[in-house]
Amino acid sequence: MGHPRFFAVHHLRAIAGAPMSEVVVGSALGPSALALSRARLGSYLPTLHAAALLPLLVALFAWAPLHLRDVPAKDAWASMRSPLR
Repeated sequence: MGHPRFFAVHHLRAIAGAPMSEVVVGSALGPSALALSRARLGSYLPTLHAAALLPLLVALFAWAPLHLRDVPAKDAWASMRSPLR
């Protein structure tokens, strides 16, 4: 959750609301997925391995749009030019 020093107090509800909804959805789907894994496959391990990969996939999808976008060649060095020239 955000700290009031970094975010305005009236934004704390919006900042804390998104992670809370993710916790609620995860709490609802997690036990069901594990029970289904145990019933169909006889073990919890396949579902636990898949769940362990989820943070890596989320990080990849969050990182990729930032670093894979096209930057025109003429603007690539624009920020490194000295303003005195």
